[in-house]
Amino acid sequence: MYNIAICDDEPLFADSLQQQLNNILFPLEIEYQVTVFYNPQELLTVLLEHPDTYHLLLLDIMMGEDNGIAIAKTLRENHNINLGIIFITVNPGFALDGYIIRPIQYLLKPVDYDKLKEAILFDYHQRFVQKHLLISSGSVVYSFSYNEICYIEVIGHTLRICKKENAVECIGVLSDLQSKLPDNFLRCHKSFLVNLDWVSDIRRYSFQLNNGKKIPISKGRYNEIQQAFVAYATR
Repeated sequence: MYNIAICDDEPLFADSLQQQLNNILFPLEIEYQVTVFYNPQELLTVLLEHPDTYHLLLLDIMMGEDNGIAIAKTLRENHNINLGIIFITVNPGFALDGYIIRPIQYLLKPVDYDKLKEAILFDYHQRFVQKHLLISSGSVVYSFSYNEICYIEVIGHTLRICKKENAVECIGVLSDLQSKLPDNFLRCHKSFLVNLDWVSDIRRYSFQLNNGKKIPISKGRYNEIQQAFVAYATR
């Protein structure tokens, strides 16, 4: 069962968004359930007490005195909550402020049906249609889900597949590996591929990851890399 929550303090908009979800998911014969919250504090109470209740949250950013980005940060600080987040907003200026949340998408009101469908199906396939990268190291074959890879580094002819707490090394070519990976992996340096889903912010000539690691950015491509980062964050 694919469990989705909507949190928006405008009942008419929230109900309309729920209908859009029905129009997307029902024809695909996906088993799903949608719950609507008009009060973000009620949503927080449910998720903090029962972290596994929902897979996906469609969250309005501005709800009276409540700020959706602050609410999302509270949820992210609870590591028991594995929740995809789609921000809904009337102001595109919030995009970079909320990138640390690692949202799936920012959608402007009124929500575009095709962009909503793309974001919903992206999250659904990430959760229920598992995708892995297979890496051979000697006689051992390792299987990595894409979302657990923070970055990939090449040292000479050795590739280091780096996760949050450890790494696996193998012989290979970084450009060959890049062709097997989804578009959230960005070649930001001749020696590094970074998973943008792990990036907390961009600084002059480096990415800061959520695990504290800094990944260098090629100086000659800094503007191009910055634009690619912003485009990914706001797509």
